[in-house]
Amino acid sequence: MKKNILLFIALFFSFHLYAQFFGGADIPEVGIVLEIIPSELNAGESFTVFATYEIPEDYHIFLNEDLFTIEIGQSDIIPGDVFYPVDESEPLLGIPAFSHSVTISRTFSLTDDFSSGAHSIEIIAFYQMCEDDGACLLPVKVPFQRSISVGDSGTVPSGSPFSLVLWYILLAFAGGIILNIMPCVLPLLSVKALNLVEQSSHDKKTILFSSLLYGAGILVSFLILALSVILLKSSGEAFGWGFQFQNPLFVTVLLTLIFIFSLSLFDIYTFNPPNKGMETASHYSAGRSYRSSFITGVFAVLVATPCTAPFMGAALGFAFSQSPFVILMIFTALSLGFALPFILLGLFPALISRIPKPGKWMNTFKEFMGFLLLGTMVYLLTTLHSLIGDSIKGVLWFLLFTGLAVWIFGRFGSVVEKKSKRIFAISSAILIIGGSFYSFVDLTTVQSSSQNASIEDGVWQVFSEELVQQYREEDKPVFVDFYADWCTSCKVNDAAVLNRKRILDLFESKGVQLLKGDFTSGDREIAQWLARYERAGVPLYLLFRPGEDAIVFPEFLSIGMVEEELKKIKP
Repeated sequence: MKKNILLFIALFFSFHLYAQFFGGADIPEVGIVLEIIPSELNAGESFTVFATYEIPEDYHIFLNEDLFTIEIGQSDIIPGDVFYPVDESEPLLGIPAFSHSVTISRTFSLTDDFSSGAHSIEIIAFYQMCEDDGACLLPVKVPFQRSISVGDSGTVPSGSPFSLVLWYILLAFAGGIILNIMPCVLPLLSVKALNLVEQSSHDKKTILFSSLLYGAGILVSFLILALSVILLKSSGEAFGWGFQFQNPLFVTVLLTLIFIFSLSLFDIYTFNPPNKGMETASHYSAGRSYRSSFITGVFAVLVATPCTAPFMGAALGFAFSQSPFVILMIFTALSLGFALPFILLGLFPALISRIPKPGKWMNTFKEFMGFLLLGTMVYLLTTLHSLIGDSIKGVLWFLLFTGLAVWIFGRFGSVVEKKSKRIFAISSAILIIGGSFYSFVDLTTVQSSSQNASIEDGVWQVFSEELVQQYREEDKPVFVDFYADWCTSCKVNDAAVLNRKRILDLFESKGVQLLKGDFTSGDREIAQWLARYERAGVPLYLLFRPGEDAIVFPEFLSIGMVEEELKKIKP
């Protein structure tokens, strides 16, 4: 019996081997697109190879680390681990299997003694394709030739001289200054301005120290972001500016903190100093001011990341392709620019005197700022809805109970109450917040429906690289809009320019094909396009005129600049 089974298996695979060798014309091929990011680097640094496999219908590729991988056969290029998007696979026979299209990546590191100059390297993409009915074909390896430019160790790449790095550092500094007036940051900075008015009666040293701590909160937060970028870059993960807003847990925690902060502006709760004399109260008030200044700086960075100010996109896009040292330098320049206005107020406190003196107006202004922060919370809720769909209902219940917990803390947990009552109030608040989060919040990510909603009228199409290539081969002009639901700049451009009838009519008259790429939940293909055009994140707007390279628009659009480029399209 065993011999018969073995004979059957041998005959079965013999027929398939025969079909491969003598009937190979009927076997479809896997299309592979391979890209290196970055292609300019120094000895001792790393680059990532992205390989996108287009798998034919009725076939799949199993996750087999030996047969589905990327290799470079040079001893001075050290391979890292291969990244497989397992969440995009479907289990077959208990093994993850990929169909249709899949992108894998692998990070490689150059040795410290890697010679400088231009190098052509051979990269081999391996795969073994299997039919959906269970039979697997012979393993295949596809060689690619790609070029990298290597600078001297300890310097920037040959394509990035010191003057160019300095230019982007200045752009980052200017972008940080402009970031202060962006709509997602302004409400929180207004609260900081109010805090400075409250301190106007203090000595100059207190005001300066508070401003410096605010700047320190900004600097520390940006450095943490920079280190996150360096770690993600070294792992080969796709990312962009604002990447943390693709994480539902991050968005939930941030909007909850902003909600709690806004409640304090309505005096739902306050932190009152203990009644131990004016000296103790004054000391506590100063300490509270210092702590709040640092925390406000941290919050300012967190709420700033959905915005991209002018100059920022170009500077961060450049930084993301550079060495860790350059990334830290550009993020530091961005943080210094962002903190500059309030540091100047600390250095020149006489400027605060131009603001109206403390009075009843401050309570009205404070409560008005509370509503602006609630508006920020609602904005974040819309972002979270695009990530988790109908599960947003549970988050709303969680926020309701969080508000109740904060009220209990403010009503029974202040320092003027008895110690036993404070302990009960604080314990109850923590239990309510923790219990309601566990009971109501489900942060499972769902596929964003915003793309489908955006093309219901038939004007916009969902972006794909194949569609761009198809229209360009047909000599049709193409406009590509990369956006995200959490991107404030994207929404401003949509309302002010792209959705205006005047621009839509011009698009139609010129025969422009309109494509939208949704980066809300992250997308590896879009991340590669952002890196290709040296942008750190969305928005990115591209116009392809027939026979020409892409026209890259700035982060903020105007009707005039779009019309000017569209009118150059030849009929």
